[in-house]
Amino acid sequence: MQRSNKKGRGIHRLFLRKRSTQPAEKEKLKLPFSRIVSNNWFILKIAFSASPWFTIHRLLATVVNQLAVFIEHVYMVGYIIDAIMNNEPFYKPALFIGIVFVTLVAYSFYAYGVNASIAQTGFQKMKQKLRLRIYQKAVKIDLKCYDDPDFFNDFV
Repeated sequence: MQRSNKKGRGIHRLFLRKRSTQPAEKEKLKLPFSRIVSNNWFILKIAFSASPWFTIHRLLATVVNQLAVFIEHVYMVGYIIDAIMNNEPFYKPALFIGIVFVTLVAYSFYAYGVNASIAQTGFQKMKQKLRLRIYQKAVKIDLKCYDDPDFFNDFV
C-alpha cells in the first residue's frame, strides 16, 4: 500500500481547511430591550388567548425544569460534599437524593400526562390563532404594496 504525500487527500483535509475570515454577509439586527420585551409580550398574549392552560403549563414547566437543574447540579452536589466534609451520617444525603429523585419522577409523570392531554391541542390552537392573525393582516394590506420591494422587505 502506497502512501501519498499530496496535500488535500484523506480525511484530515476536513480538519485542515482554512477558515474563512470574511465577515458575515448579514449583520445581526440589534433590537432594543424594550422592543424584545414588547414582542415577547405580544406573542404571549396570543398564546394565552388561544390556549391559557397550555401557556401556563409551558411557562411553569420552564421554571420547574431550570429549578430542577439547579437543585440537581448545584445544591445537591454542594449538600453531598458538605455532608462528606462534616462526617454526616449516610442516611441524610441518601434521604435528600431520594427525595429529589422521587420529586423529579413525579414531575416527569405529570409533564408526560399534560403533554399527552392538553399540550397537543393547545399548541395547535396557538398556531391556528397566530396564522389567523397573519392572514387577517395580509387581507388588510393592499396587494400593490407587495409589488414594492422596499415595503415587502421591511414588512415581511
